[in-house]
Amino acid sequence: MQKVIENWKLNKGLLASKMEMPTGTFCNKLNPKHPTKFSDAEIVKLKGILIELQNDLDGVTDIEFNEALNIITNK
Repeated sequence: MQKVIENWKLNKGLLASKMEMPTGTFCNKLNPKHPTKFSDAEIVKLKGILIELQNDLDGVTDIEFNEALNIITNK
């Protein structure tokens, strides 16, 4: 999960806010070199937040087949 957050440069402050924890604490728990880690409950909550993001993205990235076909054929 840490790799996805880093690769996509997701807003850690926003994720921390949605997790209801300070940004510093969130970043420490995300850092593999730091001794504190996410609890099982926190992992479930973070996954839920990422699923919300996925659902929001699905809503704006859907391409209807007929729309795509129309774009391809009108070029």
